[in-house]
Amino acid sequence: MRSLILAFDTSTDVCTVSLLALGGNEPVVASRSVTVGRGHTRLLLGYCDEVLAEACAEPGDIAALLVGTGPGTFTGVRIGIATARGVALSVGCPVAGVATLAALVASVADDAPDIAASVIVPVVDARRGQLFAGVYVRHPVHGGVDGGCWVRTGDYFCVDPSELALRVPAHAGEAALLVGDPRLISGLPLPGLPVPMDAAFLLRGQSRLREPAGSHGGADLAPWLAGALCRREHEGSGGVTPDRPLPGAIAPGEWGSPEAVHPLYIRMPDADVHITRMKDPWAS
Repeated sequence: MRSLILAFDTSTDVCTVSLLALGGNEPVVASRSVTVGRGHTRLLLGYCDEVLAEACAEPGDIAALLVGTGPGTFTGVRIGIATARGVALSVGCPVAGVATLAALVASVADDAPDIAASVIVPVVDARRGQLFAGVYVRHPVHGGVDGGCWVRTGDYFCVDPSELALRVPAHAGEAALLVGDPRLISGLPLPGLPVPMDAAFLLRGQSRLREPAGSHGGADLAPWLAGALCRREHEGSGGVTPDRPLPGAIAPGEWGSPEAVHPLYIRMPDADVHITRMKDPWAS
């Protein structure tokens, strides 16, 4: 039995799916990515089938599933998470959510020794003329990782483009680097590196990130996945029975269960805003 990681993200205009093998540099077995705007529902499950077929694999070979939880378009985030929950339940594999902004940083951190910046600022279109963003600061020798690690300094936030530079640490100066969609970062008040969203970096490069305690992301992700693979192999060997369940198996609501994957909302969804205004047109 093969053990593979299926990862996908629909939080941005890009519908992206990757099939990866855990270990070493987390090699990509197969992938699909296309800029579709609002066509994620039509393509997502088809792309999942395609990457499995390309690898001569079946749904039962999926040991774990990763999904981008945003922030991003509210409809796109919900599509991805709903699909991830459904696939995880049908396949019987654990599932974990990873922030879309963290994946953008991981795509750059994967080449950390070649990056001159000391601060990375990932950005995603928040619509309404705003951006979703975060701040990651390099720690050159943090954790003993070659090239250093990138530590998130606070919560993700929503900001007007003109005020983005004010949210970057003052000491960073010209060493700060924006990463994100090429169409989005052009014209912003900081140097930018065009980085399209790629589901492979929901896993690759995450070992170089240090996320806030309790988030289960970044460097905590690979150890959890390794445990998921061990559980998968144990189950496949017939070592688990209804009378003798696997010790430490994931319970509903615990991290790794479909119930524990939630969208990352930084701002009230547009639909909630409209409902509030319908109830009280004078509300601010």
